Amino acid sequence: MIKAVFVALFGSALLAAAWSTSAEASDFCLQQTSKPELSFVLKNFKMPRRGKCAQFGGWCANCVNDDMLTGNACTFSDGTEVRFGFQTSPMAIGPVFNYSENWAFSLNTSSLTGTFVNRQLIYAPGGASGTTLTGPANGGTCHPAIVPFPFH
Repeated sequence: MIKAVFVALFGSALLAAAWSTSAEASDFCLQQTSKPELSFVLKNFKMPRRGKCAQFGGWCANCVNDDMLTGNACTFSDGTEVRFGFQTSPMAIGPVFNYSENWAFSLNTSSLTGTFVNRQLIYAPGGASGTTLTGPANGGTCHPAIVPFPFH
């Protein structure tokens, strides 16, 4: 009888530990190497398997407006590279926040280093203008592993 109770309690403890671990998946951060203080936080992100894609959402930590983001990540079929494509939009509403940005990150799956491209479109009365920025990039588990929102 005591053995049965011990087994039941031990099993319950293992189940509780597994539940709390799975409920707290890590956030994944993408960064421009030249601006490591800015992190694109992909909430509860799991790297897609070879030849697969995964949707994600999140925000830019330490950006002026905590820009919200949504996008996709796809891993090459040979598993060597993962590409992220997403769009950011400012959270604040008003005439001064009149832009959107498209981002593309291409990272080696072993080193999680690579490149990024950013295209910003600025809306203005009578037309729109844009800029393009490229450079080295990296990614990995965020620090802290679960980033609070907003992060300031």
